[in-house]
Amino acid sequence: MSVADSEQSVLSKAELQRLIASDNPKISFKKPTNKRRECWTNYSQIYHENNPQDYIMCLQCKSVLRWAKDHGTRVMTPHNCSKPKPVSTTPSRQRTISSYCEQPSLSKECSSIQKRITETCVEYCAVDGRPFESVAGSGFQKLAKQLIYAGATLGTSINSSELLPHPSTISRNVEHVYLNLKKQLISLCAPLECFCITCDFWTAKITGVHYGGISLHYIDEELYTLQWSIFDVSFIFESFFYELPSVLSDEHKKNYLKVDRDNLESICKYLKQFHDIIEKLSCEKSPTIHLVVPYKQFLINLSIINENDDQLIIPLKNYIAKELPDYWIMKDILFIATILHPNLKSFNHTPHQKYYAEALLKSEFDKYHDLQQRPSSSNNNNKKRKQIHEHKRANLAS
Repeated sequence: MSVADSEQSVLSKAELQRLIASDNPKISFKKPTNKRRECWTNYSQIYHENNPQDYIMCLQCKSVLRWAKDHGTRVMTPHNCSKPKPVSTTPSRQRTISSYCEQPSLSKECSSIQKRITETCVEYCAVDGRPFESVAGSGFQKLAKQLIYAGATLGTSINSSELLPHPSTISRNVEHVYLNLKKQLISLCAPLECFCITCDFWTAKITGVHYGGISLHYIDEELYTLQWSIFDVSFIFESFFYELPSVLSDEHKKNYLKVDRDNLESICKYLKQFHDIIEKLSCEKSPTIHLVVPYKQFLINLSIINENDDQLIIPLKNYIAKELPDYWIMKDILFIATILHPNLKSFNHTPHQKYYAEALLKSEFDKYHDLQQRPSSSNNNNKKRKQIHEHKRANLAS
């Protein structure tokens, strides 16, 4: 056997556990020679395609343990499974009917598990510096669901680090997942004859940033209403410009040929500035309230017509430059946060608004000063009332 074949035959603990659980015929067991029989009564070395692995299996609980020839019996000593696990009548990877039934939330077991999960989530947010809201995301819940399935299949003997991918592995698979989803979307849209596209827009309360969403609605053969949503204003369609003809009808291809890619690219670069600013203002790890006023002015300045602009983008810039100042409403707190920032207090981006921000800040200081004066004035009034009351009592007594 070559060196490459021997390297391929060496499997990880998780892979061996999975093959053993599925009764794979490539797995066999042998007891090492020249070993004390009393120590190896409940253990056997694992072989994959007749190649010895650096793992042994407990014959009682079917657990896989790391072992090498120089380890001796020290791996077996801490392992304790005095009670053999009951033999299931179904394959170990097959889920039973009870596993599909929802467990009662009021049971003692469920409450204890939920308490441990809550404590683990607190540690996850604290140790990794993650926002509390991250555990409520749909992506995190999908990950938790997959981990539950893994635990039901492999049991609790496996180490979680053997299943969780490395960050570099995740980054390398982003494009792969994207291409799969893209194929699904193309195959889903290709046979559609009738569909409906709806748009939705909303505004963040503090920053005043506007967001847009596009949804594709259709009805399948079983009359179920489905939808695909894209809640993102990053205009990345320029990346797929040359791929569009593969999904367009003949009639739409005629319109596609009329599109000038250079003009389209200039529009995309212009709109991408809006997307980048929205991403910066939506940051969850650092405050951004002081950036709203300068960023708005930046977009207004960006919409000023210059000599190099194409004829196609000029109407778009004119419209945004006209509507953006009034449409994006600035609250007073935004000006106060900007003038309090040491790098933005000079208002170089919008010098005409500096006096307005200073007036707002002075007004807030006056309000605070008035609040500080109110308790002392109320105390003086109480003293006067007390003196008048004591004076009346003295007159009555006399």
